[in-house]
Amino acid sequence: MTLLTIAQDAADIIGLPRPSALIGITDTTTRRLVSLSNAGGKILAKRYPWQALLKEATWTTLAAEDQG
Repeated sequence: MTLLTIAQDAADIIGLPRPSALIGITDTTTRRLVSLSNAGGKILAKRYPWQALLKEATWTTLAAEDQG
């Protein structure tokens, strides 16, 4: 699920035209969908301990190996 699909689903639910893109679009409806998405993301970020969901990993690669 992407931010675009979330915005499109929200637009369908509230009876707005579905946006085909979100970034760089200047029409009022799309800008409002992006703003509401940002507000919702900030609420979720404050509500849950996201650090507990993050896991750090280390990957080691060798540039000298034949990649096929």
